[in-house]
Amino acid sequence: MPQIVVERVPMVRKGRLELYDETLTVKAIREFTNLKLNAGNDLIALRLGSGTPAPKFIAVGSSAVAPAATQTALSGEFTGVARRTLGSFTHTVSQGSYQLFKTGGPGTWTGNVQESGLCNKQGAGTLASFLNRGTFGVVTKAASDSLKMSWFVTF
Repeated sequence: MPQIVVERVPMVRKGRLELYDETLTVKAIREFTNLKLNAGNDLIALRLGSGTPAPKFIAVGSSAVAPAATQTALSGEFTGVARRTLGSFTHTVSQGSYQLFKTGGPGTWTGNVQESGLCNKQGAGTLASFLNRGTFGVVTKAASDSLKMSWFVTF
């Protein structure tokens, strides 16, 4: 029986962090590339074939440990109510890309932010599958600041 061969589709994943103070003045911007994790390949396959929840939640953390394909989560993920937040999804037909973004307002994601990733489940105590993980230079978010995380994924 002949086998069907499917080419591996490369993904370009970029992230952007924007930090604003309470007057909406830009305090910091970081742009970064990130690594698709091995678990991310499984997540894509399961999403396409079985209806597994999509990686539409944005997680942030404080670890500067370099991403490795074998990781299955953020190294220093923040905890609490806003641990992982549902990103807003945008997509333009025929563009082969999508964007997820979310703003953590005052009181959320407070502290030293150095990593982010996309995962498929929300909330503390839930085992999520992470699509990818990226790190960047530290950004210190005060309790009164707002932090916008944006992810751009292109196939």
